[in-house]
Amino acid sequence: MSADTEAQSKPLELNGIVLTDKNLVEISGGKPMVRVDREDIQQITLRHGLIAPHPLIQCIAGLAMVGIGYYPYRMFLHWQRDGGAFHLGFAMVTPFVFLGAWLIFTTFKRGYFLDVQLQSDRKRLTFDATPTSQALESFVARLESELGMKILRSA
Repeated sequence: MSADTEAQSKPLELNGIVLTDKNLVEISGGKPMVRVDREDIQQITLRHGLIAPHPLIQCIAGLAMVGIGYYPYRMFLHWQRDGGAFHLGFAMVTPFVFLGAWLIFTTFKRGYFLDVQLQSDRKRLTFDATPTSQALESFVARLESELGMKILRSA
C-alpha cells in the first residue's frame, strides 16, 4: 500500500474532531459527543470564542449550585472546627459548591470550534485542546479539500 493510499484511508483528525467517510464527529473521552452526517453539512465556519454552547444558562446553573451548596459547606467547616452533628443530607449537597464553581469557570473558557450549519440546525464541534495555528490551518485546508466546500474563518 502506498503512502498516498494509506493517508487517504486514514480519517482526518485534529484534537478530537474527526472526519470519516460518512460523518464529521467530535470525540471526547473516546466517545462521540456530536455527530454530523457529511451530506447534511451546508456550511462550516471556524470560530474562536466561548466554547460553552449556552454560556448564560451554564453560568446561572453554576451560581445556583454554589448557592445551594454554600450553607451545607459552611456547616461542614463549622463541624470540622467545633464538632457536633453533621447530617448526611448536608454531606450530599456540599459538593455542589465545587461543581458549581467548575461550571462557572468553564463558562468563560475560550477556544477554537467548528460551527456547522445544517439544513435546519446548527452544531458546534469543539477541539479538546488548543491546536497550533499551523496544525489548524493544515486541518482546515484538508477538510475543505475532503468536503469540497470553502470553510469560513471568523473571530
